[in-house]
Amino acid sequence: MQPSFFIRTDSRYTKIIFKDILYAECRQNYVQIVMEGSKSYMALISMSQLERTLPSQFFCRVHRSYIVSLNHVTSFNNDTIYIKDLPIPISGEYKELLHRSVHILVSETRRKKPTVVNKNGELEP
Repeated sequence: MQPSFFIRTDSRYTKIIFKDILYAECRQNYVQIVMEGSKSYMALISMSQLERTLPSQFFCRVHRSYIVSLNHVTSFNNDTIYIKDLPIPISGEYKELLHRSVHILVSETRRKKPTVVNKNGELEP
């Protein structure tokens, strides 16, 4: 697989290198591809066409209107992903896909069961 593709911009074809893409945003019939260094390109393609072109191990669709580069994600929570402090919404439809696409480390220690006291003041098992 080549690490890039070309899009038509104005009267020429411009090379887009995967590692330089921060995110892509749908803008009506166009897709705006935002690159490192504050550069962006508008392309007359669909989000699904771009999604099929980008390698899934490095890119994830997080919303109907957004595809993000996993290499440039700085943090996320349940409803927002951040690329260099820029908030991008995560829709419920794509939340599970994001969680499957990133590696999340969690504590290996087991949580203790909460202590439950019944109405007589006795500990319940």
